[in-house]
Formats: sequence, C-alpha cells, structure tokens
Amino acid sequence: MAKTSASKELLPESDEDTISLLSQEDTHPIQRRRRRWSPPIIFTLCVSLVLNIALVSSVIRPIELDRLTLKHAQRYWSPILDSIRISYKTVFFNVTLLSSSIYREDASEEVEKAWDDLGLTTTLFVPEQDAARVGFASGMVKRRMSDGGGFIAQMEVFHQLHCLDTLRQGLYFNYNYYHTNRKGIWGRSDAVVRKHMGHCLDLLRVQLQCTADIGLLGMLWVNATGVPESFANFTTEHKCRDFEAIRDWAVEHDEKGFLEFREGDDVLDKFP
Repeated sequence: MAKTSASKELLPESDEDTISLLSQEDTHPIQRRRRRWSPPIIFTLCVSLVLNIALVSSVIRPIELDRLTLKHAQRYWSPILDSIRISYKTVFFNVTLLSSSIYREDASEEVEKAWDDLGLTTTLFVPEQDAARVGFASGMVKRRMSDGGGFIAQMEVFHQLHCLDTLRQGLYFNYNYYHTNRKGIWGRSDAVVRKHMGHCLDLLRVQLQCTADIGLLGMLWVNATGVPESFANFTTEHKCRDFEAIRDWAVEHDEKGFLEFREGDDVLDKFP
C-alpha cells in the first residue's frame, strides 16, 4: 500500500489523469465510426435495382404467363408441351365481308390444298404409359405392337378445322362440286352426311362457347348508298396462340401406322 501511495505522489497530476483515461478506454470495446451513405448514392442504387428488376421481369414474365395460362386452361397434358413453348402473339383479324381469303373461295383443288395444309390429317401416337396424363382409357385404340404401339390421337384443333372444312364443303355454292366427286364423307349416303354435318356444327358451337371470346366488336359508319349506315368493324386485334408453331410441330411429328385390336380393349355396342 505504501509503495502505491508513493508512486502516485511521484506522478504529475496530468499523468494520473492520462492513466485513468487509458484504463477506462481499455474496459470498453473499440467503437468504429459508421459509414453514412449520402442521399444521391442511395437514390442511384434504388433506381438501378428497380431497372434491373424491370429488365428481368420483361423477359421472364411473358414466358411464365404463357406457361401458367396453358396450365390453367389445359385439362390434360399433351405431348407438344414437352417439345416447344406455346407462346401467344397479337393477330390482326381482317375478315370483313369483302376481304379475300383462299379459305372462303369456291371449291377447287387449290382451295382443298390450302385447307389440308392447315394440318387437318396429322395424327400422332401417345405412349401407352401416358394414358392417364392425356385422359385416355387403357382400352382405347392402339397401334400394333410391332410398329411401336401407342394410342392413336389427333390434336383437337385439327379435328375442329376438319369440321369447319366439312361445313364449308356443304355450303350451297360448293355442294355440287363435292356431291359429284364423292370425295371423303360425300361418298357416303345422304343420311350419313347429314349426321356428320350435324356433329361438326355442334362441335364447333361447343368449342366456341368453351373458349368464349370476350373481345368487343365496334361499329363503323359506312356511306355506300348515299345514307350513312352502321356496320360492324370486323378488323380487330386478338391475342392468339401461335398456330403456325403448333401446326409445324404436328406436321413434323405426324405418324401413321396399322391398328390392332387387343384382348381387353373396350368395345362399344353402338356408335357414340
């Protein structure tokens, strides 16, 4: 104790204060000075972040929306979904009363080819293990095993187009052409033709109701007779699935083969 008192007496007052301050600093952790971001730097970083998010979203969002739209609207899986991305695009409908189109011209070989080129006769075979994915019963018609097996199928859009083409053939100004050459269903009895036409008419009605287009048709004033008259505007824009991509895929994967009846297959007593 005496030595401690003596040493304190030998130190100047200012040195004692210094030791006291040092001992206090040693008992507390060192506090570093925080860097402060200036408002301009914070603003620049925020703007950069927002722009980058917008850029990424502009690329990813349409792809994701297309995928989600298909997933929501499609009841069952289809093989095309594993091959290509079904995208949507803006299509301008120009289907006025006086516009021209090969699809509305009088019957001829050229018109027939135009309709056939839409993919009306394309078919494919679904692997038998995918029956549940496409909504098929296991006893439905299959290709013979020696040719690879699989359920014979056609994308519905092409059967719907086939039905529309059938109704086109039955129009009064086309009837004689097809009734005379007896091609397709026209080689059958009038009773069968009538049933076929009724099937196609009703199928297209159901399909149109199923995909009910809620777009709007406006009206235009037309002065073709000296007096302005209101007339529907049939030149409109629509958001459509890329049909050309779907048709090209169907043509590329078009398959034909011999069918075979197998033990255990489903057999109906009459036509559905």
